[in-house]
Amino acid sequence: GMSVRIDLKDFIAMLTEEGIEPVAGRIEIVPLVMEHKEKGGASGAEKGQENGQGKGEENKKKPKKTLSIRGAVIFHKDKLVGWMNDAEARGLVWLRDEMEQGVITVDIPDDKGGGRISVRLREAKVKFKPKIKEEILHMSLAVTTQAVVYESSSKMDLSDPKSIVYIENAVGDRIRERVEQALALLQRQFQSDAVGFGTALYRQYPKEWLHTYKDTWDELFPELDIPVAI
Repeated sequence: GMSVRIDLKDFIAMLTEEGIEPVAGRIEIVPLVMEHKEKGGASGAEKGQENGQGKGEENKKKPKKTLSIRGAVIFHKDKLVGWMNDAEARGLVWLRDEMEQGVITVDIPDDKGGGRISVRLREAKVKFKPKIKEEILHMSLAVTTQAVVYESSSKMDLSDPKSIVYIENAVGDRIRERVEQALALLQRQFQSDAVGFGTALYRQYPKEWLHTYKDTWDELFPELDIPVAI
């Protein structure tokens, strides 16, 4: 629930659907870190000698490796146009309304108790709605979520409603930062609607999409103002 999950069926659908560009998870081969301690038996040097190695030589083994999802891959039509790292991809997961779980930690100022407070997210929801008014397209994006405080090193009084409001605003700012960062990358750097704003426009205004926006969406999307409300 914290990384981009796309299967082949989803990818083909994004290639063929109106108003959306494909995206996929970025796979890396990473070392599988395992702590290994020998109990009894011959030492590493002794084993090296038993294997015909010279004295003092280590019997080096290639470290085991595994696959890991690290970030996301952004496409424009069927062409790869860029990469997102883990932090940027989490913003993309929010935009795609696929955030199922997550933890956000905020720093608390000293005058409010200091330390840090972590919240666990649940029931996150993202909605974006297009609106055409006087032949001008407007797109709004709203993020709502519920969160529970599960760890605190702060002296902040969590029984005080003002403290809860402060934490809500701080967490909201962190979410907005992630979402706006991912959105800026899609619009300015990649110029790829990997979220499906065009799809939402097509479903809401099918005639306008076909006659006005379909052929110019590649030029319009990067310039579209999309305010983020938390």
